[in-house]
Amino acid sequence: ADDNGNGVSAGKMQWNQKKGKLPDLIKAFHDADAKKFDTIFGKNSKNALDEQWVRNADFTQGELKNELIESLSAFSYVQLRMQNQQVQSACGLAKESQLTALRGVGVIADLVNHVWLNKTRHILQKVPGPDKASQSQRIDDLEKLAKRYSTSRINSIHDNVAQMWKK
Repeated sequence: ADDNGNGVSAGKMQWNQKKGKLPDLIKAFHDADAKKFDTIFGKNSKNALDEQWVRNADFTQGELKNELIESLSAFSYVQLRMQNQQVQSACGLAKESQLTALRGVGVIADLVNHVWLNKTRHILQKVPGPDKASQSQRIDDLEKLAKRYSTSRINSIHDNVAQMWKK
């Protein structure tokens, strides 16, 4: 309901309301099937296409909560398409940055999801190049930078990768 003080996060990639891509996701639902969209959002369908309205709406209760939940189910294929685009972008950026270890790709994917591709590129420019530090050290540096922009998911990614690696 409230992702780090930034409103709701919803869907497969936890698209964020206040700072993230929830308005883009809702618009993509409309673009995929306007008739279905209008049926789900009813009297709110026009407002749901307004980015500022979405960023300020209360999706935590009542009809808006129900409409958001129904749209997430009805348009799961749109979410999957957007998720795949984001993950492909993150993987490409990880490869460009020569941070190809699973942990590095995970941090980059989380950043792309939270601050988008261009901001992630900017953050990656602050990480030492492969000629100056090991990949592990570079990922540690990236994680420190990422904590300024992202949520605690970075710690969760790191902990999960560390647990898997130990097994």
